[in-house]
Amino acid sequence: MIDLHNFSEWMSLNTNLAASSIDKYTHAINTISNDMKVIGVICKDIVDMNTLELNVAIEQIIKNSKFIDKNKKGNNVMP
Repeated sequence: MIDLHNFSEWMSLNTNLAASSIDKYTHAINTISNDMKVIGVICKDIVDMNTLELNVAIEQIIKNSKFIDKNKKGNNVMP
């Protein structure tokens, strides 16, 4: 599992989300990152990307059929 402590902490400090929601988002980011690395859509963990890399990765991820299918089943984490 990638280190998402900073992401969770940022969510806690900058949103009004409940701890359980923050945990769900954190888990979703980890799952998306791992899944997309396994199938070769991205080369490194999402949290290790700079802004440009992240923008490119998001464009690739949201077009990926496996992500689209999983996103539909998982309450549409990303619109």
